Amino acid sequence: MLPDPLLLDRYELRDRLGRGGMGTVYRAFDRQLERFVAVKVFAAGEASDDARRRAEATALARVSHPNLVTLLDAHLSAEGDPSPSFLVMELVDGEDLRSRLDRGPVAPEEAAAIAGGIAEALVVVHGAEMVHRDLKPANILLADSGVPGGMPHAKLADFGIAHLIGTERLTTAGTIIGTAGYLSPEQADVEEPGPAADIYALGLVALEALTGVTEYPGTPLEAVTARLARDPRIPASLPEDWRGLLGAMTARDPRVRPTALEVAVMARELAPQLAGWTLPVAEVPGELEPTAAMPAAELGGGALAGAAESSPRRSARAAESGARRRRILVGAIAGGSVVIVALALSLGSMLAPAFTEPTPAGTGNTPRPTPTVTGPAQTVAPAATTAPAPAAPAPAPPAPAPNQGTGNSGNGNGNGHGNGHGKGGG
Repeated sequence: MLPDPLLLDRYELRDRLGRGGMGTVYRAFDRQLERFVAVKVFAAGEASDDARRRAEATALARVSHPNLVTLLDAHLSAEGDPSPSFLVMELVDGEDLRSRLDRGPVAPEEAAAIAGGIAEALVVVHGAEMVHRDLKPANILLADSGVPGGMPHAKLADFGIAHLIGTERLTTAGTIIGTAGYLSPEQADVEEPGPAADIYALGLVALEALTGVTEYPGTPLEAVTARLARDPRIPASLPEDWRGLLGAMTARDPRVRPTALEVAVMARELAPQLAGWTLPVAEVPGELEPTAAMPAAELGGGALAGAAESSPRRSARAAESGARRRRILVGAIAGGSVVIVALALSLGSMLAPAFTEPTPAGTGNTPRPTPTVTGPAQTVAPAATTAPAPAAPAPAPPAPAPNQGTGNSGNGNGNGHGNGHGKGGG
């Protein structure tokens, strides 16, 4: 039932497009400009809800990009104002990615375009010191290109729980905010989310677009628990650089994940590698049984972080390889070009799984992509040698053996499904 068919004597609410936790999105007609728009009408709430509404309006007003849903107008009711609060946004003519994936995976080239477009949107969002925190297929709208056979244009929507970095939280401390199937490990561990949390979710979305399978299904507790049990399954048949990119985006350590700018550049540059690629039937990931859920009390207090840092060597290597990757990529981007060889080298040093069967998280023998170029050889000090003892009538004592040493290093990485419809977003 419509709350009021006419808002502010201007917006005529027509049919409902979708409903979320904070409000309902309607298709509406703007009498003044004679155009159709999407109107998100907020449900009545408390003072804290008013703060969230204002935060969402502010977030949308601060950013503008072709891959972001545009905010056109807003009405935030003051105390004593009986009219509902609402946002007016552009109406996206198309479906959301969740609805599209319900019919199966998208074309590989389209998956690359979606990943690159949403990454570009995140460059603007993160540049405004915001974190989306709820990036999932249902919040990615696919606008019709208007050209026969053209690929849809992806737009990121629903900033209802966007978090302004460095500002006071609007949620209770210790509360997990977001959709469980796409939460980053640090969000699931109730830590403060940073831009890397959005990169992790985008990695899962890109992987699902290629395979058509949600990586972490089940109840919220089951989806969160699954991150303790296994890494995301990345098809071995994918081009090596794409395995590296997806593995880096879904790395358990947020310091290893690429930035939104790096993802945008790499997705565009590596897109041609997906031409003609199809997922072999033998590699189609089956729907796994939901991971047995741990008691909620065991998920807090650093459970996921503890699993990620169970090996000091692994954590140190993750930070070192992440820093080296960033130096290579930043140099390439600053120079105005991206060299695929350099990308392959940097991606090959990341903690990226390349397998189809789930591998337990935290193991040190996960196969990694091989770089397409050879990296500089390690410099190793030569072992000391000892001259043989001189001949003598009596047997000489054996020469002392040279000192020798061996070493080993580990590595690891890690990795949330929401549902819903909406063509307006916001």
